[in-house]
Amino acid sequence: MAQDTNTEKPLTPLALKDVGVALIKHCGLHEGLYDVAIEFQFAIGRVGPSRESIYPGAMLGVSRIGLAKAEQKGPHTVDAREVNPAKSVPKKAEPKKAVPTKVAPKKPVATKKT
Repeated sequence: MAQDTNTEKPLTPLALKDVGVALIKHCGLHEGLYDVAIEFQFAIGRVGPSRESIYPGAMLGVSRIGLAKAEQKGPHTVDAREVNPAKSVPKKAEPKKAVPTKVAPKKPVATKKT
């Protein structure tokens, strides 16, 4: 059996609200209330550590994590406006309008009559 050579400490687990903040920033959301949504998969079957110790059982797995729009603020709700405010874009200066200049009228060109 291969020996585990990974000696790094595991990362600190995130609180549910912190996961919501990370997802809001990842998705580029700048307004609205959101809750973390977790999708589970369930399975039933025979479960046990050995053939002699099998019992009816159930298994649970997390299949997806995302955001769900919230109608009102709850204990884990994240306000996108607070955690990921839209960057204000400075207003561009209006282009200068062309100032009409006086153009001297053209002098008539004298033509020779022959």
